[in-house]
This record gives sequence, structure tokens and C-alpha cells, in this order.
Amino acid sequence: MDIYLELKDCCIQTAAKRCHEKLVKECFKAHSQKNSLEDIEARLDALSWVLEHGDFAHTRSACPALSGGHARVKLSVFQDHFKVAITLEGKTFPMKLK
Repeated sequence: MDIYLELKDCCIQTAAKRCHEKLVKECFKAHSQKNSLEDIEARLDALSWVLEHGDFAHTRSACPALSGGHARVKLSVFQDHFKVAITLEGKTFPMKLK
């Protein structure tokens, strides 16, 4: 599951929290559209898992660019394998989990 986060004015953790809040709101709006709701719920579950298990402090210290000021980052969440990969400016690296 790929989730894109905007990091122009915040760090990766704040961007993940904002995206989570946005997805919760979208869930309520999409209540009547089952297909859309399933996709939103899947992204919400993946992002909740990352927020709970991701070591954001370590991630920011390992890659200072994730502290903010960049346009976009991609989180690839592999819950089945308990892995998260972060792609920033074409470079992909694993996110440390707690």
C-alpha cells in the first residue's frame, strides 16, 4: 500500500497524522460509496499501523530531509511483512519500527 505525504511545512510524523485525520474525514463522506470506502479504510489501517509502529525520531535523525521542507514522500507499507519503505527524491530506504 503506497501513501503519499506532503512535507513542505512539516515533518514526516506530522504529515502522517494529518493524512490520517484527512482519511478519517473521507471515511465519513464516502460512507455511501462502498468501493471508495474500502480503499480509504485500507489506507487508514495502513497509516494507523505506521503511526503506531514507526520510529519517527530515528527516521528523522537518519534522514534530516524528513524533518520537512520537501514536496512529497512515498510511504510503502507492507503490513504482512512488518516493513515500511520510504521513498524521497528517488531514493528508497526502510523505516525503523519500534
